[in-house]
Amino acid sequence: MSSEPRRFRWSLAESVEAARTLALQRFPDAECAWLGGSVVRGTATATSDLDVLVLLNGHPAPFRESVTYDGVPVELFVQTHESLRRFRDEDQRRRQPTTARLVADTARLLGDAATLDAVERECRAEIEAGPRPLSPDEIDRQRYVLTDLVDDLTEAPSAEATLLVAMVLEGAIRLLLGLERHWQGTGKGLVRELEHWYATGADDSGVGALLLAALEDPRRLAVEAAEDVLNGCGGRLFEGYRIG
Repeated sequence: MSSEPRRFRWSLAESVEAARTLALQRFPDAECAWLGGSVVRGTATATSDLDVLVLLNGHPAPFRESVTYDGVPVELFVQTHESLRRFRDEDQRRRQPTTARLVADTARLLGDAATLDAVERECRAEIEAGPRPLSPDEIDRQRYVLTDLVDDLTEAPSAEATLLVAMVLEGAIRLLLGLERHWQGTGKGLVRELEHWYATGADDSGVGALLLAALEDPRRLAVEAAEDVLNGCGGRLFEGYRIG
């Protein structure tokens, strides 16, 4: 396989035009619409899709639908003002600002400037504020789970280690970003959030750099990085840990 991913077939301008045309065809009464995701970030590959968020005044929203437009996959996120708030609240609980980013880090497709400005301003403020702090119970639970995973990985045979490395890295990254009150993600989104946090220059201990290196040289560095994260919030946790 080539080490360089194939590029997305459309430029940003072409993607915006295609997304706008689709939004107008499917939702002629839409209040607003945005194009987000990797196409707007400039990281899209040949297998990327168009992420389109459409804001309606009511029925049939909310719903999500996967469609194909001119041979390109499109994810439609169709919301109302109420459901947009509800999904953002759920994202806050998950510490993943998926919905807010679909509005804030995007290209405008349609809508009046006043409404677009108001919704985008609210979502940007939410992203900039960051997630709520981890509670002491949440920290201890994550410490306990990560401690167990590190123990398993340290002596695991190769077949088991393949999966455990990924679990240790995910647990360590989530705990670190949680302690730092930084947003998280899923899959590649989690790696991007780690990179974003690292780029802010907040990695005083160097553990972020170690985690990024561990993604390149997994097994040995995964344990080392996880230990560093644990040491930053009280160390390993087993003896005396109790869940009511």
